[in-house]
Amino acid sequence: MQGNILAYGLLLVAIIAETFATSSLNASKQFTRFWPSAFSVLGYVVSFYTLSHALKYIPVGHCLCHLVRPGNHPGCNRRRGVFQTAS
Repeated sequence: MQGNILAYGLLLVAIIAETFATSSLNASKQFTRFWPSAFSVLGYVVSFYTLSHALKYIPVGHCLCHLVRPGNHPGCNRRRGVFQTAS
């Protein structure tokens, strides 16, 4: 149980880091400004690192559901059958 709580915490950090990195990417003006570019790269590194550790405990389908459409779970998109995981 504690591993799942930690994994969802890591997934939350990955979502926040990815959002921060994407915002910094827009502010970097096509990587012509140093600090926003550095924050963007750092944010993506943190995002992928924490996501890789979260995937040790959470199935890929669940992670994609939370990353793509936070708050829609289980099954993420039941009407089209996208990202459905086997029980």
